[in-house]
Amino acid sequence: GKRGADLVVKQGMRSAVAKGHDAIIVDTAGRMHNSTAAITEISRVLKAARKGSPKSARLDAWLVLDSVGGSGTADAGKVYEGFTGCILTKVDSTSKAGFALSLAQDGLPVRFVGLGEGEGDLALFQTE
Repeated sequence: GKRGADLVVKQGMRSAVAKGHDAIIVDTAGRMHNSTAAITEISRVLKAARKGSPKSARLDAWLVLDSVGGSGTADAGKVYEGFTGCILTKVDSTSKAGFALSLAQDGLPVRFVGLGEGEGDLALFQTE
């Protein structure tokens, strides 16, 4: 049968904890911020990750956003709840990244920025 993403995450978290791993990365692929079903699924995935992680663990959940969308990207950041930060992609391709300030003001700080397509092109975002 078809398994939901939340079940896969829950099982993955259990397995990672049992094997002593200190990190797990869950990639949920693209989700449109105007899809109620997608928003609901992401909420279930985050809930499963929180339930499956040890109480002492730090859980970071980052939303990956395309900078080219400008203020529309900021709208997407407001729709999804429960994330501890975001990664902005394609920052090198646009002059519309000013919305990053409003994301942080709304409680979704920018952690990393994508400055290209290469392996070393993901940079830590610094406000200075």
